[in-house]
Amino acid sequence: MTTPNETRQTSGNGITERERIIDRNRTRNLACSIANESLWGMAMAFVHSATILPIFLEAMGATRLEIALIPAVTGFTYSIPQLLFSRYTAHVDRKRVLLVILHAPSILGFVTLYVAFTYLHLPRSAQVAVFFAAYLVFTLGMGAVIPVWADYLTRITSVRWRGRYLGITFMMHSTWMILGAYAAKRLIDGYGFPHGFAIGFLAAACLGAIGAIPFLFSQEAPTTEPRELVSWRVFVSELVSILRTDRNLMRYFIARTFLMSGLIGLAFFAVYAQKITGFELGEVGVLAMVVVAAEALSAYCWGRVGDRRGYRWVLVGVNAILLIACVGVMSCRAMPTFYVIFVAMGVYRGAEWLAHMNLIFELCPTEEKSIYFSLASSMLALPTIGLPVLGGKIAEWWGYPAAFWTSAGGMMIGMLLLIFWVRDPRHPR
Repeated sequence: MTTPNETRQTSGNGITERERIIDRNRTRNLACSIANESLWGMAMAFVHSATILPIFLEAMGATRLEIALIPAVTGFTYSIPQLLFSRYTAHVDRKRVLLVILHAPSILGFVTLYVAFTYLHLPRSAQVAVFFAAYLVFTLGMGAVIPVWADYLTRITSVRWRGRYLGITFMMHSTWMILGAYAAKRLIDGYGFPHGFAIGFLAAACLGAIGAIPFLFSQEAPTTEPRELVSWRVFVSELVSILRTDRNLMRYFIARTFLMSGLIGLAFFAVYAQKITGFELGEVGVLAMVVVAAEALSAYCWGRVGDRRGYRWVLVGVNAILLIACVGVMSCRAMPTFYVIFVAMGVYRGAEWLAHMNLIFELCPTEEKSIYFSLASSMLALPTIGLPVLGGKIAEWWGYPAAFWTSAGGMMIGMLLLIFWVRDPRHPR
């Protein structure tokens, strides 16, 4: 389906020469994307931010606030470099080599974690500091990749089938994460803390390095509206103009700010389950497998729903599922019931990012996607770090249930705004 903002791409029969090039290379590019996502999926299982890393910090003796910083640091530092790199890379016609180069900092972050927790014998406070320093390098690297990757996607996919394409690649990402999660469990069971985790960090570095290579074998379609590298003054004036004129985009930013309250619940599901049941450390690998299996099974289905019905409704659906999980987790007392919560987490994670990305694509003009995407991330940077920190303080002051209720309440407000205030870009009123 062609969105209003992308109508100018089409000609008489709805297919332009550029889209024909994209269609012709669809199988080749899909194979490259699957290879990239599969290897990176397996890599990310060893550093899973909702299961492995919170339990790693818990075993280290970190505070609840420090554990809550994982999603805060992740979201905030993903956002910081995006506007910078969208400005410097928007005019680059071919993104493949640039994408490979930009993966290097993330790989360095994994290697640093391996070295620190294998060869250095640091006190607890220093361990936490080193962990977050290395994790900061990783997330900043990912933040540099995201706007370039978003622009790259518009060169290899068509709006007519982008959701299904991403659904397939995300499904493969999650499928290989299951293998990585199983390997992580074996490592943690066999080597314990911290060595089992550290070997997993090294595995993540190796898999991530290999996983960047498939970009080089893809074929990008030329852009129809090439950009030039503009001055910072012009670039900032463009951003200000977007914020002033695109009221629906601003409405979406406000709604998403409330939806991001879900980060509070995500930060504490694993540590709350460990507190209630007292499971062994290796069990976190099983929880990661449950999450990524649910991601794999749901990603393609959500992509089809988004292509057919629109990604605003996908966002409503996945946030409703996470809201129910935040309320339901407080009544869990045994691992079987916690598994249901982690399935819900996986269903949410299988489409939340996919839906947000595609909704931004539909809200923005055809050739401004990396700028709009970076602007969205930067506008949401403060709630990305502020909400998890708030959740961490609430958990310290009043306990985990209060944090879960805060998460659920914020998501409810965001869902109502998304339904009744944000216009669907496919059906403008």
